[in-house]
Amino acid sequence: MASDYANRLALRRKTLLLKIQAQRQLLSLQTQHVGEQIAFAEWSFQAGQQLIRLVRHKPLAGIAVAAGVVAVKPARLLNWFGTSFRLWKIWRQMAPLLKQDQSQS
Repeated sequence: MASDYANRLALRRKTLLLKIQAQRQLLSLQTQHVGEQIAFAEWSFQAGQQLIRLVRHKPLAGIAVAAGVVAVKPARLLNWFGTSFRLWKIWRQMAPLLKQDQSQS
């Protein structure tokens, strides 16, 4: 009887370990995708900061950027702003989790 119980426990343990391994692999794939989005958001943010600095120091560059924005199709520009906004929202949601994960490491 004890042997039967031990066998069931061992089988249950193996099942749980396989389930954990599958969940870890899935989480790894999901976080890789999020990491790529965060990297793009960080790049966009840095590019925006550089652009703001450039416009502050060289107002003519700001006029050139504004002319470039007008030349780009407005629908494409709105689509880009929408994508940037969604990435920013994802970053705001994920940043505390990433900081928490780094502090635990």
